[in-house]
Amino acid sequence: KENTKDFLRILDMRHGKLVRSFVWESKKGKQLRLVFTRILDMEVPCYAWQKIEFHPLNFSGQVKVISACKVDPVHQSRRKCYWDFIRNVTFNNLETILVKTKTTEQKLCISSFWEFDSEGKEEFYSENNIIGKAFILELKEKKINSLVKKVCFAADKNNSETEEELIQKCSEAAIAQKK
Repeated sequence: KENTKDFLRILDMRHGKLVRSFVWESKKGKQLRLVFTRILDMEVPCYAWQKIEFHPLNFSGQVKVISACKVDPVHQSRRKCYWDFIRNVTFNNLETILVKTKTTEQKLCISSFWEFDSEGKEEFYSENNIIGKAFILELKEKKINSLVKKVCFAADKNNSETEEELIQKCSEAAIAQKK
């Protein structure tokens, strides 16, 4: 049985930062500290970042990470999905998803890309309305590795932009984050 311990959560409202960490232990006793840091840009609110740090405490080896977005989430209290998936576009390590609300048909575009500092490989991931990337990372004992996901959101609340215009706007904003 896998277990977690040493759970910690810190919310810094002033800097728009949430940090969660815990130690995960496998059935074979391998321990991996995971630190998740989520940051919202206080000046450009359409930008967000998530950094995942991997601290292998007593092993070296591979880990598979799936970073994805569920395109048909069910509202927790209403038990109903209010979003329709339109499409996704992948180019230049940039993943873009376009959805719209079922009632008002407002469009939301989400563009994201990933950076990682360890050896490994990445591949497109899609399963049961979940779209993203899967990473196989090579971890070394006591060496910290990180995976950073940078995200940009663009909304068309007035239904004044075409799908192509919204995707272009969101993609360009995400690419600007890379610099």
